[in-house]
This record gives sequence, C-alpha cells and structure tokens, in this order.
Amino acid sequence: MDKDELEFLKELRDEFYQDTPEQLDSCEEIILTFKTTGDKSNIDKLKRTIHSLKGSAQAVDLANMASFFHKFETILAASSGCTNISNLVNFLLLFVEGIRNYLSSLRTAGDCTSCETNLTTLLNINKIE
Repeated sequence: MDKDELEFLKELRDEFYQDTPEQLDSCEEIILTFKTTGDKSNIDKLKRTIHSLKGSAQAVDLANMASFFHKFETILAASSGCTNISNLVNFLLLFVEGIRNYLSSLRTAGDCTSCETNLTTLLNINKIE
C-alpha cells in the first residue's frame, strides 16, 4: 500500500474504533431483551449486527477480529435449539465483553495476545444446549 492508501485505511479504522462500541452496546441491549422475553427474533437481530461488524472488520483489514465475528455467527446459527437460555445469555455477554477488550487493545496498539486467547478459548469451549 502506498502512503495515501495507508492514511485512508487509518481513517477507516479510526471510524471503526469509534462506531463499534455503540454497536456492541446494541448487542448487549438485544441480548438483555432476549433474556427478559425469550423471543428468539432477538437472536436474528444479534446475528445481523454481528454480520455487519464482521464486514466492517474485514473492510478495515482486521482479519482476526472478523474471524472471531464469523465464529460467533456460526455459534449463533447453531443456537436455535438452545434450551438453556441462561447459559446462552451468559455466553453471548462474555463474547461481547471479550470483543470490547480486544477492540480496546487494538485501539491503543497494545498487546492483543491475551484478548485473542480469551476469545478463542470462549468460542472453543462454548456449551450452548
């Protein structure tokens, strides 16, 4: 990439870092509404929001973050038969919190290794039934 392209990518990432916390707030609201109502249409709303976040992460060349969103989408798709709403809600909220921490580390150019490890572990051990 040349200098202009790198500057443009930086501007896009800055917007991503600014906008994503609001979208994560929206995810939390959707999850808490689902917890209260049990209405599975909230899971569909969550899937759409996560899908948008995945596309945005891909657009700003944050491949690892996009991969986490993709894995989360896959788990959400498989959650339609979940009977333990409490476990599902806890898992969903932990994922959103993990992404928040990861985003914060990326934004401050910190070490993201522990955030990536935590998200990978969470996504690999999920027990949604």
